[in-house]
Amino acid sequence: MSNLAALADIAQQAWDAVVIGAGPAGGLAACLLAKRGFKTLLIERSRWPRHKACGGCVNAQALAILNTHGLDVPILAAGSTVDRILLKTQTRSIEAAIPQGLAVSRDEMDRRLVDMFTSRGGLFLCETTATIEPDITELRRVRLRRADECEIVSASVILVCDGLGGTALPLHAATTWVNASDAWIGVATTDVSGLRVRPNTIEMHVAREGYVGLVGFPTNTVHIAAALSPHLCGKIGPRDAIASILSQCRSEQIALSAEARLIGTGPLTKRRKRLAQRRMLMVGDSCGYVEPFTGQGIAWALATAQAAVSILPEPAAAWPDDLAERWEALHHRVVGQQHRRCHAIRYGLHRPAIARASAFLLDRMPALAKMVIS
Repeated sequence: MSNLAALADIAQQAWDAVVIGAGPAGGLAACLLAKRGFKTLLIERSRWPRHKACGGCVNAQALAILNTHGLDVPILAAGSTVDRILLKTQTRSIEAAIPQGLAVSRDEMDRRLVDMFTSRGGLFLCETTATIEPDITELRRVRLRRADECEIVSASVILVCDGLGGTALPLHAATTWVNASDAWIGVATTDVSGLRVRPNTIEMHVAREGYVGLVGFPTNTVHIAAALSPHLCGKIGPRDAIASILSQCRSEQIALSAEARLIGTGPLTKRRKRLAQRRMLMVGDSCGYVEPFTGQGIAWALATAQAAVSILPEPAAAWPDDLAERWEALHHRVVGQQHRRCHAIRYGLHRPAIARASAFLLDRMPALAKMVIS
């Protein structure tokens, strides 16, 4: 079903589920809900397809989740294999094998998930802003705005998958963000010429106030994803900050072309105070995020989408009063340990002396390197 339906007609329908945000979490959740027979509405505020600030890596965990639901083939067709990682500081480098993953642009991945959703009978709306109404009844209500249209739709459940910069949630103390005090910001671009990376390899370049990941896309372009300190960005700007880090770690002068379109994020390391309310679950990056850029974000998004759909009762069944509490407990079991691990990695990446010492040790101890990377 297409984006051409009038909002007034959509508002007259009874929806089992509304999914807000068409990234990996929203796309997979919508696919799984449609497969279960939920009458599902998927809403995206941006034009479609759209670019996102993302590392562009679908790791082995993410591919396994897609394979479980028969969705890996269209995603594999859009990407190129990655099976090695190269970590570089100003003085050290280490290269190691990693479980096979995929380098793929987010606009292609998200588009293919949405195409699968619509092929299962779901309705997708882009360029439509969704705001959840604060009233909590047996049905949750969402206000939709598109051009000069404004309507309210009702659904049995809402999955909020609108990411780190989402605006769908009502202003409420329980759903506000808590940012890490030393959070860095994300910047990404694929419109870069002249850079070269090793085939099938993720390159990570770590400097004092940021790190930059490089990976090659099937279109023969190099994708850049960086985590940068706000101090460095404020001092020289994100474009020069990326070029400076790459120049330091690659021992060659690098300058990004003026045509390279940078896409940014807010603080990368943040969390919600609460992850659910009655008949409303936050999923994927809407729950929070932890650096770094090596494919974990997409894997967490897919894993939490899968878990969120699994916990929902059938639309006509009795809905448990403790669904919000059950979701928060399940979310912690699904990604809590991985978040803690990435907090530890993040701690080291924010401190170049630790990163250099770690690279030195891992270079000397291949068995330890394999364990840490896996």
